Amino acid sequence: MNCDFCLKPATWIYPADSFFVLGAHSESDWAACDACKPLIDSGDRDALAERALVNPNAKTLMAAVGRAGALAEIRSMHRLFFQHKKGGARPIL
Repeated sequence: MNCDFCLKPATWIYPADSFFVLGAHSESDWAACDACKPLIDSGDRDALAERALVNPNAKTLMAAVGRAGALAEIRSMHRLFFQHKKGGARPIL
């Protein structure tokens, strides 16, 4: 399982309600890696968005809309995650 933020190997799960994002359906829980978890827990959305730029999908998005456009899309998606998150992380067993 990969981190839903940066695609590195995930070690944590955040419970979340399902929602639509960027024309796709986000199915409930989101996975996070050890590097993204502290950013999520502290609410450091700017650092989380910057970290997400390492995601290969973000690199494709940056090629299409530029760095600022990609960050705007990522922040929008993360905003929805934080709105639909239902509690703290639990370890992936």
